[in-house]
Amino acid sequence: TVTDVSGIAGSTGKRVFVSLSADPSPWTSGSDTFMSDVVASVGGVNVFDSQSSSWFMVSKEQIYMKQPDVIVIIYEHKDLNTKNDYDRIVGSLDPLWKDTPAYDNGDIYIFSGSAADVLSRAGPRLSEAAELMAKILNPQAFEEKDSQDIIPKYFGDDYHHYLRYQGEAS
Repeated sequence: TVTDVSGIAGSTGKRVFVSLSADPSPWTSGSDTFMSDVVASVGGVNVFDSQSSSWFMVSKEQIYMKQPDVIVIIYEHKDLNTKNDYDRIVGSLDPLWKDTPAYDNGDIYIFSGSAADVLSRAGPRLSEAAELMAKILNPQAFEEKDSQDIIPKYFGDDYHHYLRYQGEAS
């Protein structure tokens, strides 16, 4: 469950911006959205919680002003399969997105294919979204318990490879 994962992840206080695209002025989640709840449940803070209570469009200037520590892009155009694809998308981000702690620290994550579905649609897979988000926000908390690869910067149809706690919740 989300609680099981958040107990491992702890509270990071990292400021998270969730975007529904890599467009300069995308849609994002406000305070009363499942995505904001997922971020909060694993120790993060949605940077746009105070702006709206639903999904809404933000400008690149608003993103810059929020200075997120982590950027999560839900990229539904295609399944991202290679580091070159990832680098191309991150390289094409607006210059104001690139002037944030998230970009400076390499904390930009892209979810495509099935992984994008997990983050963009509320449903029974929310615990999967929470586990992936927890591992993004606090990967060190999972290193000892997980004997797995380092969490990648992009997830696609193979996102299940990075899930370890779904069986424990059953």
